[in-house]
Amino acid sequence: MALILDLSGMKGDADGRDVNAAPGSFHVRDLARPSRFKVKAVDAIVVAMPRDRAPQWLVDQNAHGLNIDGTPRISRLLRGHLTTLMRAAPGLSADEGATCIEAALVMAERAFKDTGKLTATQSKVVQKGLRASAVTLIDERLNEQDLKIDWLVSALGTSRATLFRAFALSGGINLYIKERRLERAREALAARVDQRPSVAEIGRAHGFVSESHFSRSFRDHFGYSPSVLQSPKSPSARAAHGNIRFDLVLGWMGGSRGADKNTSLSREAACPT
Repeated sequence: MALILDLSGMKGDADGRDVNAAPGSFHVRDLARPSRFKVKAVDAIVVAMPRDRAPQWLVDQNAHGLNIDGTPRISRLLRGHLTTLMRAAPGLSADEGATCIEAALVMAERAFKDTGKLTATQSKVVQKGLRASAVTLIDERLNEQDLKIDWLVSALGTSRATLFRAFALSGGINLYIKERRLERAREALAARVDQRPSVAEIGRAHGFVSESHFSRSFRDHFGYSPSVLQSPKSPSARAAHGNIRFDLVLGWMGGSRGADKNTSLSREAACPT
């Protein structure tokens, strides 16, 4: 069985059923039954599956050759989801891929049954798949200043309310984007050498409008300032570790700390001036 997003349009026959579909249409095909089509170009996204793994509505005798246009809201949502899923597929785990395909099939069922209405269980499946699609798009444009909610809504073919519900457990989509940017920025800070690039440059490169905004957000999220984070490759970091008096450290660990109750080990005591 196959669910097809046809991006170029086609005309033909599906075992006696005439098909004349515009670009952006969706089709159902039983790959064990005959079909003949004429196309100007082959441009399609195909979700194919064994008959015993397909949902019941898809293996119905009358499903072969069914097609709908891609303009209704549920169809636009399905198109955005499949388009994003195709790009994201190589980086998805088996479980993530299965979740996204399940969400696509739920959307397709609603679209082909021409209701657009979802049960509570189906809504959860769709939101989970929609979140995975949105995360892919967010990661692609994470460092761009123009990563906006309206762009995501348009690219995914969904509504703002539906998108917000998909990120409710993360505190909202804006918070999710901000925290993803902070995680990426911390990785960049840890990888720099000789404090280059600067904190301000890394902040701007990850979507923060100013160094103060970046530093405040970083401290609120991680509990420390970005300026204290440096790579182990940094010469200053290597020098600090190279000056440690390991004899003092080993002596302290071996019990010499009991000889003088007023003595404590510190970075300053272990590093000669």
